Amino acid sequence: QYAGFKDSEAYYDGYSIAGDRLLDLKIPATVLTAADDPVVPVEDFMNLPNIAQLEVLVSPYGGHCGFLKNWKLESMAEDLILQHAEQDAQNELAYRSVAWPASALAAEAQLKQPGKVE
Repeated sequence: QYAGFKDSEAYYDGYSIAGDRLLDLKIPATVLTAADDPVVPVEDFMNLPNIAQLEVLVSPYGGHCGFLKNWKLESMAEDLILQHAEQDAQNELAYRSVAWPASALAAEAQLKQPGKVE
């Protein structure tokens, strides 16, 4: 048994993103892989369909989930996650400043300050 799968082939197929599995992707997604990954060949990622919502980043090194950037064991992957989170937060702020009328922003601010009455 392989974690509830009948065999290793079914196990690997269960989490594969190959072929057309990502064609219905609705939200932005980033895949970080490494050119020196000994488990999943980087060529597999180069064969993914060209989808606007999919970003594939290939690091020259990182192995299979390592992505260490120095001897302090700091992670390139963690930096990438933080960078994306900060960008998403900036995009949300920019969207709110354009899409929300000032009265809605004021009402939201009021909700975040319980007990304060104006």
